[in-house]
Amino acid sequence: MNFNRTRRVIIAGCQGGGINAAREARRTDSDAEIILFDSSPFPPYSACSIPHVVSGKMDVAELITTSGDQLLAGFGIKLVSNATVVTGDAENRWVEIATPAASEIMEWDSLVIATGASPGIPAEYAQLFQPSAHWNQLCPNVHLLRNPSDADFLAQAMAALPAASPVAVIGAGSIGISMVEAALARGLCPYIVEAGPSIMGFSDGPAFDMITSALTARGVDIYLNQPGSAPIQEKGCVTSIQMPSGQVPCSLLILSCGVQPRTALAAEMGLRLGSSGAISVRETMETSASRIFAAGDCCETLDQLTGGRIYFPQASVAVRQGRIAGRNAVLAARPGGTPVSRDSLNTYPGTLRIWVTDCLGLEIASAGITTESTRDHVPAAGRDGVRSVKVMTRSRTPHFSPREDMAVELFYSSSTKLLMGGRIIGPAGTAADRINFIALACQKRMSLPELANLEMAYSPRIAPLWDPIITAARTVNQ
Repeated sequence: MNFNRTRRVIIAGCQGGGINAAREARRTDSDAEIILFDSSPFPPYSACSIPHVVSGKMDVAELITTSGDQLLAGFGIKLVSNATVVTGDAENRWVEIATPAASEIMEWDSLVIATGASPGIPAEYAQLFQPSAHWNQLCPNVHLLRNPSDADFLAQAMAALPAASPVAVIGAGSIGISMVEAALARGLCPYIVEAGPSIMGFSDGPAFDMITSALTARGVDIYLNQPGSAPIQEKGCVTSIQMPSGQVPCSLLILSCGVQPRTALAAEMGLRLGSSGAISVRETMETSASRIFAAGDCCETLDQLTGGRIYFPQASVAVRQGRIAGRNAVLAARPGGTPVSRDSLNTYPGTLRIWVTDCLGLEIASAGITTESTRDHVPAAGRDGVRSVKVMTRSRTPHFSPREDMAVELFYSSSTKLLMGGRIIGPAGTAADRINFIALACQKRMSLPELANLEMAYSPRIAPLWDPIITAARTVNQ
């Protein structure tokens, strides 16, 4: 790795945050030396599409839409795979790069940390894995989803099981529900074990009923409020899951318990971590150390509605943070150590906590604040905190079919009636655009009376006269 020494930006991590940081750095400065180090042997891939490989809807090769070299072609960026930035010195500006063959010390003018996240592993299940940076499983029928190899391995394991084999899915978030759908598609009998009371954040109301009905109609058993569930092993395999409510058999176990930020490099370099455990960053994506930036699932982000710092590991956040981090990394890397004013750097406005997924024929979407809370938790909500309204409506007018159920929940300030967030669940094609609209309305600080009086497009076959969002807003006003 003998690179010519000019103004140098080093980026640790090569997924959404890192790739976008590198490309934006090049757009900002055509002369800087930009080097991407990726600890993974895989080219950049679509992590959000991994469940489709497991279900058989995609081939694992399709995850990798293009190689890293192709993504960076024409940008003059050096990509080094199988190379991990293991430590460094924030004051003297060097990092140590470890490869299978050797290690090397390299100086930098700016550093971007985009190391991503690792699967969350509950303490009761940690015994099933070899403690290391990779958490390799010790039982052949236990699975995590981290990369294309994991997806392919799990897809083959499901395909090899006899029909109707019991599959335990630990965790009822979006990945867990996607794994349930994948197991169903392969003729297996999945069930869900969740420590808390909710599925994908829904614990009651019409939306909760729609999700649970879709699952139970397909024969999926749902075990909520099961803290401390644990695997039972026989002859090196997990054969059942012990829960407070009883024991259920298991032929294959999938852990889908969220993610944890990868902060080992940040900790080695003495960077400040936030209350969530992720790297603390300013609006400029700069960390607690000068000229060190962070982006993606390894760091916190600003919540636009509360003004607080949260951990929200989503691709839509990572790519936007990456662009800001890459641009500012180049701006901060002035030759000769010339200090740069933070006022001259770009800022990331923060997230509106927006996400959408599709599963079991439903679209499920969320944006903004989606829990009732007091003023102490959400100062912008005013003196009486956040309240919610839930409505069940239909996706089309009565004259046309399919006219399917939709559940809409709006969260608003009880005192000012400002919209603070919303959740939508409905048939395919009904939630994604509407949740984008809700996010925009939150960002523009619209009130429920303004929302209720908003004119929206109408056509009997494709759009109802009163959109479900408007119906929910009118319910509060009435």
